Amino acid sequence: MIVVTMTPSIMIGSVDIPVLHLIFSMIMPILIVAAAAAYILINDLTLRRYHGMLLTLIQRIEVIPSFGLDQIPVLASLFAETSDPALNKAFDRLQHDQDVLYQQRWLPDPARELTLEKLLSGTRLAALRLRPALTLLSIGLFASLISLLLRIQQPVANADLAAALPWPPALLGVIAALLMGIQSKTVSERLRYDLAELSSVIGLRVPVFGQQTGIAQLIDSFFNYDRQMVGSLDRFNATAARLAES
Repeated sequence: MIVVTMTPSIMIGSVDIPVLHLIFSMIMPILIVAAAAAYILINDLTLRRYHGMLLTLIQRIEVIPSFGLDQIPVLASLFAETSDPALNKAFDRLQHDQDVLYQQRWLPDPARELTLEKLLSGTRLAALRLRPALTLLSIGLFASLISLLLRIQQPVANADLAAALPWPPALLGVIAALLMGIQSKTVSERLRYDLAELSSVIGLRVPVFGQQTGIAQLIDSFFNYDRQMVGSLDRFNATAARLAES
């Protein structure tokens, strides 16, 4: 059994409230709300920054008038003009792999570099995950549990207040977790859609190596091999015929 010694109390109005009740039932909910507001603000700023930037980049790529490898330097300059180091480095990696892996014939699939995990900083990426929401929910529930135990160990004279004190942390923890979870999911889906659109529009302006490209290359290699075998067989038959006639 948990035993809590009597702690100092604070007079609020005409009610004497122990300090521990004040910490877990009043201060903790305020901290939960403040933390939730901070994460929500971070996600909102992330959406405003990257959605606008990606949309502008997509629109500028769409107006490129022609298709071909000669458009890759144009794309590189457009990425550089975004002034986002992570986005610029992502396209640099695509160009490097184009030279090393694909003999400058195709650009690698942009979708493998244009991801939230590679573009967002640690704080921005962490805010888009469910872990902060679950953490605040856990803190709220834990604070309510402690408040319930404190009500036994350090009772509050006002019965109505004593009954209400345990619930604010849990209630605000649930509300904060729901709001954060919904917002992070919405922002994440919006930005992932924008990145998918960007990858798609890049493929409309430069040759991109994808699964279909690989299959087409394999089929073409089989056809080339077949033609070479037919040519070799024809030459062998012609040589055999000449030897038979001589």
